[in-house]
Amino acid sequence: MSNKKMPTYPEMLLMNEKDLEKWIILRTEPAYRKELIHEMILHEEKNHSLNKSTKKITPAQQLILDLFDKNKSSETLKLFEKIEPETGIDLAREAMMAKAATDFCKLNY
Repeated sequence: MSNKKMPTYPEMLLMNEKDLEKWIILRTEPAYRKELIHEMILHEEKNHSLNKSTKKITPAQQLILDLFDKNKSSETLKLFEKIEPETGIDLAREAMMAKAATDFCKLNY
């Protein structure tokens, strides 16, 4: 990465789709994701977008939402990292990208 400062999550949501995509791909990398998750949690606490979008959900869906809960995020991320080698799926990245897409499109506002 160059000397450019990484944009914050709220700044990313104001970008055009292509720029958002580039930054979200970079910031969901393991080296940067904890900071982005923290910013996503702050955004969620302010906007409550996930609460607006969910009615009845399954335990699996709740686990995904727990990634954006300040009290459950760390434990959830550790679980996702633990099961990734077995599943071949980076659930944290998938959840972060889905939340960013939803927030970007303002589907829940």
